[in-house]
Amino acid sequence: MRWFKLVGTIMWLHFENNILKALLIIELRKYNGQALGLTLKEKYRIVKGKRFS
Repeated sequence: MRWFKLVGTIMWLHFENNILKALLIIELRKYNGQALGLTLKEKYRIVKGKRFS
């Protein structure tokens, strides 16, 4: 269910602007963090660090 929603979001954002695409990138990083079993603090550091790099 989660992946179906994620794929649907990607397809929808394909027609949207860069701000929404940036939000999708942040969401993808959250999913990647969960997959790697990172703590909330580590996930936040990854998202924050890459967002401003």
